[in-house]
Amino acid sequence: MAEFDINKVKGNDRFIAGGAVLLFVLSFFPWYSVSYKGSGSLGSLGTGGSVSLWGAYGIFKLAIILALLAGGIVIARLMGALDSVNLPAGVNLITLAASGLATVIFVLRLINSFHSAGAGDFKVSAHPGFGWWVGILVSAAMTYFAFLNFKSSGEQLPTQLQTFGQSTPPPPATPPGYPPTAPTASTPAPPAPPQAPQAPMTPQSNVAPPTEAIAPPQAPTQDPGYPKTGP
Repeated sequence: MAEFDINKVKGNDRFIAGGAVLLFVLSFFPWYSVSYKGSGSLGSLGTGGSVSLWGAYGIFKLAIILALLAGGIVIARLMGALDSVNLPAGVNLITLAASGLATVIFVLRLINSFHSAGAGDFKVSAHPGFGWWVGILVSAAMTYFAFLNFKSSGEQLPTQLQTFGQSTPPPPATPPGYPPTAPTASTPAPPAPPQAPQAPMTPQSNVAPPTEAIAPPQAPTQDPGYPKTGP
């Protein structure tokens, strides 16, 4: 097993790994606080309590595990423990996804974390504690430096994410000058354009008569073979 050298943790990796350790320490601080106050015959009363991340909502446990996973991946990458591991995506992309998802959980859960109720002079309120506020800042910083690592590494998003939301391009239109295809048996030929009607022929009245005159017939001469009749 490769030995870990702390001197290898530099630049952005230092903030990611260090942020994971700091976030783990903050998880034991007051993460969610509850306080109540009121007044009675003995005077003003007020007290409250708090819980750590591990005693708060269960979704926080998933967020802290993702943040620790991001820091652990950085350490494993520097040790060379992931060189022979076939990962579904790049190491820096997985680190960015883990830290980013942890930050999203912390922020979204913060939106509806403020509660207040009471009757009369008695009032109970619940609100995020010190650990939650600082934890959001640390997790957001981890996500930022993980993004810088991903950007500088030259890794690409998976093909499924690159084509997500892209519509299929329409087929190319036929160019205007493209010659038409020959009609087939199933495709009837287009009708031929109608031809213009021809003008009727008129007799020519100005034709000159023939120049050679036809000789009149001559009377036949007497056949010498016939006997001569007469007196």
